[in-house]
Amino acid sequence: MTRPRSFDRDTAGMPALLDAVDQMPSAGLLRARSYELLSPVPGSSVVDVGCGGGRAVAELAERGVHAVGVHPDPWMLAEARKRWPGAEFREVGAEDLPFADGSVRGYRADKVLHALQEPWRAVAEAPFFVAAASA
Repeated sequence: MTRPRSFDRDTAGMPALLDAVDQMPSAGLLRARSYELLSPVPGSSVVDVGCGGGRAVAELAERGVHAVGVHPDPWMLAEARKRWPGAEFREVGAEDLPFADGSVRGYRADKVLHALQEPWRAVAEAPFFVAAASA
């Protein structure tokens, strides 16, 4: 698994940084727009790659979506699980997602691709397991 470039930085301050960003007025609008673009159907599955503190996973679940957050940092996942105990999180990198082809309906990667050493691997991985949206 390729670790994000920022992985070696002090992760203890990352939740506070993410919280500060999430409180910016435009951040909530951006998240809402990403959910809108996913067009999730209640009961469908969506993966949030680089889920950080898990806010998007929780917000998608509130919309009736089975959201799974993935992140390579066990410390960050522990924080996400503490904040959203009913949500599903998995320790894995964006390049090696543990989903069968066509098993999820949506893929969300916000504030993550720029942090990867090999972002093309994550992008190449995405379309294989995402099911085509039905018309």
